[in-house]
Amino acid sequence: MKITRHDVLTCPVCHYEMDSSTDPLGNDTPNPGDITICIECGSVLVYGEGLRLVQTWDPEILEHPNVVRFTDAWLRLHGE
Repeated sequence: MKITRHDVLTCPVCHYEMDSSTDPLGNDTPNPGDITICIECGSVLVYGEGLRLVQTWDPEILEHPNVVRFTDAWLRLHGE
């Protein structure tokens, strides 16, 4: 997977400012509808219009094997 640098985006959950991302589904550059996971709080986020980040509760996204793998890794790294 490739880490993509971009303008600073703010997590809508914890307000952490991110300047790069990795899409667990393997997309190289973020586009509306792509997903990412906040490295600070572990929230699953979707890029919306203007690449604004929004939290998602969509079961299809949350249950995708790669998203589960990334969120499990985040939980292990943060001791949860």
